[in-house]
Amino acid sequence: PFTVGADGRVDFDPQIGYASGRGTTTLAVQGLPVTVDATSLTAQAFSIAPATGWLNSRTSQVVRLLPGRYSFTVAGSTPVPFTVGADGRVDFDPQIGYASGRGTTTLAVQGLPVTIDATALTCQAFALSPTTGWIPAHPAAGQPRLLPGSFTFVSCPAGRTFPLVLTPAGTFDYNPGLTGVSGRGTSTLVVG
Repeated sequence: PFTVGADGRVDFDPQIGYASGRGTTTLAVQGLPVTVDATSLTAQAFSIAPATGWLNSRTSQVVRLLPGRYSFTVAGSTPVPFTVGADGRVDFDPQIGYASGRGTTTLAVQGLPVTIDATALTCQAFALSPTTGWIPAHPAAGQPRLLPGSFTFVSCPAGRTFPLVLTPAGTFDYNPGLTGVSGRGTSTLVVG
């Protein structure tokens, strides 16, 4: 909150550390610097809703946020809700085991480690749409780090596709009637 005097000058609580311009005709709101580290994720981009557009997850990003509620978002994944306090420190549900940084000015989202073995496919790569780019299928199994959410397994441009879910526990779920797929209820998905 701020006030504007009869002379057009702004005033606000001097304890507010993310704004400047008290006693002038210009109110400048800079926000608080929060570092977001999503470099462990396989996803190539993330956003902080409702504050930012898509940001590159390959490097840590410093975003300037006002105190309030936000969500760390990756396409296809369940958003990670968090808050920013008046001191710029982040907080989130401590039961979210794939994020860290509570009580600091850095939100780190590491995701859940999973194994996807698609080496039996003739395709050279697979993706979990819309989150990942192409992951090499040969010679070794792909080991992405993902957030819980709903994905579509895609192999090659005209290859096999099917929907699947990664649960908050880090296990895969999919239609049990799928043939050539195993690992339901575990963190290892095998596609043949």
